[in-house]
Order: sequence, then structure tokens, then C-alpha cells
Amino acid sequence: MTAKFEYEVSTKGVLIRLVASRLFGAQRVIPFEKWVNEAPTSSLAAIGTLNRVLTEYGGMSEAPVCLSADTIFLAHYVVAGLAEHQALGLGLPSSTTLMLSIQSKGDIAQKEFDISCQWTESAVIRTADVKVIGSIMQYRRIPSRIPEPLFSIHKSIISYQSCEKNDDGTRFRHLAVLKELLFEQKRGLDIDPYIRNTTIAVASSFSLAFSTGTNGFDLDPVLFGHRTSEVWADSEGMAAIGESESLLPEAHQEKFAKHFRNWSDCKDRYALGSRYYVYVESGLRQALDVVRKVQRSDAQTRRNFARNPQAHLKAALNSHFDETAIESMFIATDEYSRRVLDMAIWQPIVLPWIKSIPNTWLPESFGIMVGDIRITLKPDDVEEARRKVDAAMARGDETVEIGGYSVPASLATTAVLDKLIGLARPIAPSEHEGCQESRKQFLTVDENFENTEFAPLPAPRTNTLFRFTLPQSLRTTLKPHQVEGLSWLEECWYAGYPGCLLADDMGLGKTLQALTFLVWLRKHRELSRFERLPMLIVAPVGLLKNWIDELAIHFENGVLGDYLAVYGYGVTKLKSASSPKGMDTTHGVSTLSSDRIAKADLVLTSYDTLRDYHFTFAKVKFAAVVYDEVQKLKNPASQWSRAAKTVNVDFSVAMTGTPIENRLEDLWAITDVVYPGYFPDLKAYSKRYATDDLDALRQLRLAMLERRSSNYTADKPSLMLRRMKTDSLKGLPDKCECPFERIMPVRQAEAYREAVVFGKKSSSPGDMLRTLHALRGISLHPIDPQQGWGVAHDDYVAWSARLSITLELLRNIAKKHEKALIFLESLDMQDILAVILKREFGLKKQPLLIHGGVPGDRRKIFVDEFQDERRRGEFDVMILSPKAGGVGLTLTAANHVIHLSRWWNPAVEDQCTDRTYRIGQNKTVH
Repeated sequence: MTAKFEYEVSTKGVLIRLVASRLFGAQRVIPFEKWVNEAPTSSLAAIGTLNRVLTEYGGMSEAPVCLSADTIFLAHYVVAGLAEHQALGLGLPSSTTLMLSIQSKGDIAQKEFDISCQWTESAVIRTADVKVIGSIMQYRRIPSRIPEPLFSIHKSIISYQSCEKNDDGTRFRHLAVLKELLFEQKRGLDIDPYIRNTTIAVASSFSLAFSTGTNGFDLDPVLFGHRTSEVWADSEGMAAIGESESLLPEAHQEKFAKHFRNWSDCKDRYALGSRYYVYVESGLRQALDVVRKVQRSDAQTRRNFARNPQAHLKAALNSHFDETAIESMFIATDEYSRRVLDMAIWQPIVLPWIKSIPNTWLPESFGIMVGDIRITLKPDDVEEARRKVDAAMARGDETVEIGGYSVPASLATTAVLDKLIGLARPIAPSEHEGCQESRKQFLTVDENFENTEFAPLPAPRTNTLFRFTLPQSLRTTLKPHQVEGLSWLEECWYAGYPGCLLADDMGLGKTLQALTFLVWLRKHRELSRFERLPMLIVAPVGLLKNWIDELAIHFENGVLGDYLAVYGYGVTKLKSASSPKGMDTTHGVSTLSSDRIAKADLVLTSYDTLRDYHFTFAKVKFAAVVYDEVQKLKNPASQWSRAAKTVNVDFSVAMTGTPIENRLEDLWAITDVVYPGYFPDLKAYSKRYATDDLDALRQLRLAMLERRSSNYTADKPSLMLRRMKTDSLKGLPDKCECPFERIMPVRQAEAYREAVVFGKKSSSPGDMLRTLHALRGISLHPIDPQQGWGVAHDDYVAWSARLSITLELLRNIAKKHEKALIFLESLDMQDILAVILKREFGLKKQPLLIHGGVPGDRRKIFVDEFQDERRRGEFDVMILSPKAGGVGLTLTAANHVIHLSRWWNPAVEDQCTDRTYRIGQNKTVH
């Protein structure tokens, strides 16, 4: 019996089925779950890809890939996007050998302009008898496949031709997409000279360039294309991007900036001369409309916008786009960041600084810090610097040069210089009416940088002796360390602390401990007839829903009352018709309903929302605030930190598994938010606790972790509670790390040797990078997974040392009826491995995959399925990407973790392993 693929083409896509036929007998359609076992070996890689795409799009209406009965439906663009070996493996025809000839008529700027295309055998032989249905073509009765990007180019031309002649915007959008595709595709095309020599640049994001002139401070948008936008989005705003990577050449950028100002709103396209056009995508146009309105506003409004463009865009566009989309529209280039500092757009906090730098030749420096820049001054230079700042402020200058650097010409700078030279108190705002701009944007707080200006004395909140209690509404039995943590939180509150730091290791249940404390505190305040006050949770936006889910799991309904979400669309709901547009930091006043926040029982907000609307939050008194992932406040000069210090709260709980990420000052910054004055001022702290002074580090540890006595009570709890899993989870099983070594099989070793030889012969850096990439891939498997799989199943595994060991390990795990996680970066190899495992172990379906393409709701479904108690005792495997699957998931159903490809950061691998090694694990983790 032989099995082969058959396909049917429709206008919507292609249906594929696997059919088994006997030499003499009827055909039998094979169900998809059996394709792995019955399909030809050459098809296995393609089947793995189908499984991954099904995983990504499963559950979607009108999904581009659908499994129905015994067939799989593929939308035409999915068929076009298949690699050649994948398409052939699924029985689809090979790629067409015809060329696409593209011709134009007229001027692109005129309505009469038209564009057409024709499939040809060559540039001189025209072809007529071609029939195209989506991604499949028939020429001389022989079918072939139209691969990408030829498929999209052909489709763009057809779409252009189908547009109404009067619909200039849509026609030009199709042309812009077409030109972008033509730029990428060099082969298989015959393009007329007019089209070839016409440029249409497509803009999808922007940055800002600043200038000063007769109008005062001003700004212009700088455009960026798709590739740069994707790099920026993938790096979550951390990529180093310069204006040299902008979309337009300098001369065209200047023309665009001038044309942009000629209209009241942003146009969809701009002619920049010499058949050069820029097309602005729809979402970006709406963002640039905001920029255009700002350009027509006064200089102060322009400065406010430049301080935080993303926040202003969110306020203007949040009814049309989500936060992620808005964030991706603006790119903070290196030049933008430097200009922001030089021109004082952000008004960076200026600190007086006296500090010794250990382990360097630098002497003790004396001067000021502007953001991250140290400006060293001699004592005699300080008064002269003070006079220069005063003179600049009198002229209305934004900045002044001190010590070779531009610093803000502002009251903050004069106040710092006053402290350094020992003059009178800092100048009050009323004494310098013309320079109050920065104080209108952020509430002023005592920072404790150079002197301890704010240090509230703790006083016991009750006169009774401390008695630990558990809330009755708790459904979950707390573990001993969690009971200890709750007791410590209650004791800190009783002792009158303004706040504390819960710094337990990842996986010890900090969220549950904090929620239990909030539930206890709400009940305790009711019984003690304390004033009714709301409670506040501040967390990264992606974690806020988890707090509500945890509350529902562990407690009776309604124990914390009604909750109010003040982030995303929830912000819009708190604005009234009379509220000024924009954020608090735009106007220097509250723009949200503080009354509605005050009447809520539990308020949830993000760090960004707290920053942008801290005037509103400051008007509300809270019984308690929890800062989740509080390392967000580790920079004491950040706007997040300033906003957090304006919160009017009785008791604060900071939560983080990494209280020190980069430097010891991180700990000071966090502590100064929840317990201001606990440490001396920042200058003295930095001097006292040096990283190379072991005695000082011991003192710091004692100060944070040891109980201590005071004047009004014999014993007080420690400020920080820090427990590790290995010490606190007494029932947690062992974790055994098992490295395996194996000599490469002959084929793998030969491929590795060839790559090494190539690298030794190469001279360019590009060749060496390709060599390193090749060595990394060959170490996993000598066959590039993108090139397909044309060998027998057993041979494919045997050619890779890593795959061989993995299969051996999994066979032993299967005998024990246990589960495993496999961490692997390559999506193509994930596809192949999933097929191998289903075929090798006879699984009911292919292993679940979690990677960057799997949406959050799908991940939750996969995790629940993998963790399902009803499947306890079944062998199973989940394949994950380290970045996507290494955080935020609990997968304790598995007790084996295989790192099939190594991640460059060992800490990330530890996080991956800890998906299994956490509360709920009762087996030894290997």
C-alpha cells in the first residue's frame, strides 16, 4: 500500500488530503493524526510545519489554515509562503519557471496612470495561455505554484487594477506595497524602466528632530520603514537605532518636513521630486496628525509633547489602537535621546554628587549628575556655574553649558548648585515666575538624594500586642514560608512601618502572600473602625490580570470588594467631558476622576499609567499599595520613581525576586519609595556601601534582613524578607543537573569540519559571522531544517548527537510515564522534532508548541491541557522557545527539562528550568 497527497484548488485556497491506495482496490483517505506514520519520509518536515501553523491559528474564525475531517485547508498566501521542499512534500506542484512582466502607462502622479502584468517565458517571449487561481497556475495544462514574493506582487497589481479610478489613496497604497515587494525580489521579474526608476518609500513609524528659531522650540517627524520598525518592536524599545537608518535620504527628509507643515493634517503620500514618493501607512497617519497639531501649538505644548511622545499618543489614540501598537509607532533614536538630554526636554533630575569610585584610578569627584552624565566641578567653579544658569534662565534659554555639557537651565539645577556651595535655601518657584515649566509637569517631592529631607518616623498603628491571624476567606492552605511571610507583613504594619520589601525567590508565591495580606488588612481596618480607604496594585500591564485571577482562585468572592482597572481603555472611562485632553503630565493637573478611584475598593494600574496620571493618584489616600516587579523603580532619577513617591499611602509593599539587578543603588531606590529615610541620603549611602568593601556589604545585609530594636519597642521586624526555594520549600524535591557529552556522528563531524575550513579561509567579518551561525546550526543537526528532510526517520536522528541523546532520554522518561519540556530556539527544528516525537512514541497528537507566534490565550489553553490532572501518569512532551516559554508559565506536570539548543545567558536557562521547579512540583526535577 502506498500513500500520496492530493490537492484541490479553489478561489479561497487549497485543500490537501493524504490518500492510501492498493494496487487493486479502493482508495482510503488517511486522517491527519496518522499522516506522520503513513506519509512519505520526505513529507515529515512539511507536516511539522502544518502542525505549527495550526497551533498558531487554532480557534480563529476564517483561519488561514484549518483542519476539517480528513483534509487541511491552506489559504493561498500560506501555500505561496511554503518553502519548495515543504510544498513538494505535501504533493503541491513545483514553483513556476515563468517570469512576471510588469508594464506601466502614464505618470504615477496622475489619475490616468495604470499598471499591468503578464506571465512570460522570458523578456522577449510573451505567454498568453496562463490560468491563475490564487497561488496555483496552469500553463500548457501543467500546474505550478506561484511562490512568495511573486504571489504578493501579482496580487498587488490585480488589487491595484480593481480599485476605483477616483480612489487615489487606495491605489497608491497598493503601489506602495508593490514597490516594497519589487525592491526585495530580484529574480523572476521583467520590470519596465519607469516602474524600476520610481521610488515609493513606505513609512510605518517615526522619531522626532528638534530645532530652535524665531518660534522657539520646535520639532519635525523623522520617518522609518518596516524593517526598522520591526527591529524596534522586537527589542521592546531597547535596540540602538540611529537616524542613519531612517527611511528617507537627508535631502528627501528635509522636503518631507517642509511638505508636512503645508497641510493641516498628514496626507497618505508626499511627492518629494525625481519620481520619489513616500507613502504613510494609515495608523502612522493618525499619529502624525497628532504631531501636526502639536507643531501648530505654542512652544510650551511642543516641549511637553517632546518630553514623552508615547504618552501623548496614547492619550490621543487609545480608542483606535492598543498600547503596544502606539508604542511601536515612535522610535527613540540615539540622536533623539541625546537631544532630549542636551535640550532638557525630559528635565532630567540633577543631583549633587560626591563619591569615590572603587577599583579605578579616578580621584574623588565633586560636582553634579545630569541623568547618567557626571560633570566634575572644582569648588571654585560652582558659584560661576550658578551665575551662568541664572543668566540663561533670564534669557529664556533651555540649556546652559557647564563643564563641557549641556544642562537644564532650570530651578532644579540652581537648587543643586545652591546645595553644593552652601548658599541659602533653593529658590522658590514664586521667585522666578518664568521658569516653572518642569514643576507644572511633575509634582515636587523630597528626593533624599543629597540630604535626608523626608524620613517619617514609624509609630505603632495599634496599642495592642501583635497577634498574627489568617483571613477566614482564604480557600488555599498556605505553605509554612507563606504563613511566615504573611506574619512578617502583618508585623511590619503593626510596627508602624511605612512599607517593606518582599524579595522572595521566583516561584515562592509572592502574589498569594501579598493578596492574603491585603485581605487581612481590609478586614482588620473594618473591625478596628479605621477610615475606609481603597487599596492599590501597581504592576507591569501584562501581569495585572494575573492578580485578579489569583484573587478568584484563592479567596471567596468579593473579599476585596469591587476592583477598578485604571490602565488601557480603563483610563478613558475615568475622563469626563470637561476633562482636558491629554494626561496629567501634559497640563500639570488631575485629568481623571479621583473621586471614582477613591470610591473603589481595589485599584489596579500600570507603572506607565501611574507616571502619566500621578496628579490624579496623588489626590487619593490609599490604605496600602503593592508594587509588583518593583525593580521598575530601581533608577531614583526616573519618572516612574518620582511618580511612585507622590502616592499618598499608609503602607507600601514592594515585591521583586531581584532587589539588586545592576548596582547597590537599586536597593536604595526601592527602599526610598516604600520606607523613605531608612537609609541615609543617596550620596552618603553610595559612599558607605562600596561594592569592594566586604564589611560594608555585611552591614548592608544586616540592615535589610535582621530584626532590630528601637526606642518604643524591644524588637522590630526586618525591612526585607528574602527566602530561596531551596531553603523555604521543605517539601520541594531535588533538582539534578545532568550534562551529557557525545562525539559527533561522522556526517555531523564532517559538516562541522567543512564549516571550520570555510571560516579559516574567510577574511571578511560577514563570512566569520556566517561561519559561527553555521557551526551553531550544525551542532544541532548537519542538515539545515529549512532545506527539508529527505532521509529515513532513524537516519535523521542518528546524524545528530543531540537528537540521539534526546531520544534516548525521552525513551527512559516514557517508561516512567513522566513528562518533559524541551527548550529549542529554531522554529523549523521545532516542527521537525514534533513530528519525530509523535512518530517515535506513537503519541495521540503532536507535542504542544509554545513560541513567539502563539497568542497568550492559546498558551493558557496549552498550559492547562499539559497540566491537566486527569492526564497524570501519561508520557507527554512540550516544546518551547526559551524567550517565549521561559517566563510566566507554571508547568509542574513535567519533571524533566531538556535544553536541546543552548541559550547564551545561563540565567535564562535557569528561568526555563524553573517552569517545573516551583511550588506544586513533587518529583525530582532532572
